[in-house]
Amino acid sequence: MRQKRRNDPNLDSGNCFDSIMKQRFTVSASRELWEFVPLERYVIPGDTQNWVRKKRRTLGRLFGPARTEAQSRVRTEKELRALPAIRLEHWVPPIDWAPAARALDRVIRHGDTGLRAVPAVCFLIGQPYCGHTEIVEHWAAGRNAVVIPAPSPDIILARDDRWFEKHRLDREPWAVPALERWFLRHADGLAVVRRFLDQALSGAWGEGMIGCDSWAWTYLQRVLAISGPPALTLQAFDGYRLARYFFQLTRGSVQPRPRVCSATTGRSILPDEETLAEDDFEASIELRQLAAHCRGNLGTAWKYWRTRLRTEGDAETSDEVASNDYVLWLADDPTEPVLPAETGEEVLFVLHALLVHNGLPAERLSELLPMLRSQIVSNLLQLESLGLVESCDGCWRVAALGYAAVRDLLAEHQYLTDSF
Repeated sequence: MRQKRRNDPNLDSGNCFDSIMKQRFTVSASRELWEFVPLERYVIPGDTQNWVRKKRRTLGRLFGPARTEAQSRVRTEKELRALPAIRLEHWVPPIDWAPAARALDRVIRHGDTGLRAVPAVCFLIGQPYCGHTEIVEHWAAGRNAVVIPAPSPDIILARDDRWFEKHRLDREPWAVPALERWFLRHADGLAVVRRFLDQALSGAWGEGMIGCDSWAWTYLQRVLAISGPPALTLQAFDGYRLARYFFQLTRGSVQPRPRVCSATTGRSILPDEETLAEDDFEASIELRQLAAHCRGNLGTAWKYWRTRLRTEGDAETSDEVASNDYVLWLADDPTEPVLPAETGEEVLFVLHALLVHNGLPAERLSELLPMLRSQIVSNLLQLESLGLVESCDGCWRVAALGYAAVRDLLAEHQYLTDSF
């Protein structure tokens, strides 16, 4: 979907919720690790110039590194190897979104809405890989809210109203973890989500929380003229927050805690406990560059961090791991996946559809795109070989390590992108 000049449409649903749309959320001014802010207050980390310079050096390595640069490296790629899976799980476990859900709940509970008599519906908007689904599910469990399942694609395309009768609530708290699963970009694929939002924003469903992927949210705002409902997002993880988060991961793993050093310079990348306790430090250049490249997206930053960690040689013995001076090395950035220059428009269609729906099976893509299924599968396999998409249980999704490149490519071709 090509991006067009933005209009200022009138909201055609939920007009009685004008006051809710003006809600003010009280957010701590301190540097909390998990901070939720209105969408317009999301701050993309800086240091982009440092990142550009580093990417130029990466391109230089593709054509052969300069002798002085190669000689100055503390550890070469040949001296390092990927971490064994069990060590990787210890030192970089999957992101636990439960603390984020608790922080979100505190913001909502302490928010000065001034509308005690009117049930509030709040949206949580998350970038790909940023855990909005898991956060809303944790929030629902903590509030004993009913989690409303998404209708199946067949129900969506059939515009089946009986689904609403089956899931009608008696005004108890409810949650929808992934609104992107409630629609399809198809002539018949918007009726269900339109009716749901009409009822939810009118107050008919009572108090609730709706999670939505950032690309789907941008698309729905455009096609359904949604504007103004209270929407929060997880504030960007800049270098400072990444330093605190990755330090917590190593501190919570097997003991003693390993040091993480740059394979290029040998400098420590994470602060020590004393520095961290002061809560007033400058993050390492590597973490600032990572935050800038990922635009503050913790999920993709976690993936890069996990991919780049190395151990030295074939040691990795129990004695070495038990040492008080065990070092993990952060290798150079992996080469960014890129599309060939002759890439056709149909590839961009596929990538954009995957982002708008936060992943789809190939057979659903063939229902939404003006392409043969064989053509779509061929494009998906090509994109997979380039590291831009991945498949899990038959559902295709833009890969975490390919997300930045895909987003830049779609923005360059003026496709509708999210606001982050």
